[in-house]
Amino acid sequence: MLIIIPLIAFVIIGLIIYRYSGESKKFCPRCNVPISIYTEYCRNCGLKLINKCPDCNIYMDGNINYCDNCGYEFPIYEGDKLPFEYKVYEKGEQLSEKPNFCPTCGASLKDAENLRFCEFCGSKIV
Repeated sequence: MLIIIPLIAFVIIGLIIYRYSGESKKFCPRCNVPISIYTEYCRNCGLKLINKCPDCNIYMDGNINYCDNCGYEFPIYEGDKLPFEYKVYEKGEQLSEKPNFCPTCGASLKDAENLRFCEFCGSKIV
């Protein structure tokens, strides 16, 4: 019993450290930039990563075209070409310091050189 309790505590601490350390394990499907699981838009290419259902207010993956909860169908973006160019990154490659898009609202930040906060939503630009 004296050996089991410290061993269990050691394993739990190790799992917590493993879970919350290191870089992001989620990547943008379009440009391969590391992203947080809470980011609504990719900071490099502007891809919408999270959808919010207007009927039942549930958040879900941006790739899903309908709500699992109420069945609402999201409108499909039919534009095949984007009006801007973005770089597709390889894993481990150095990212640019300034993002091209706001990760909170998706607003374009291309012409904003010295912004620290988004002009549209006010969130901090990291």
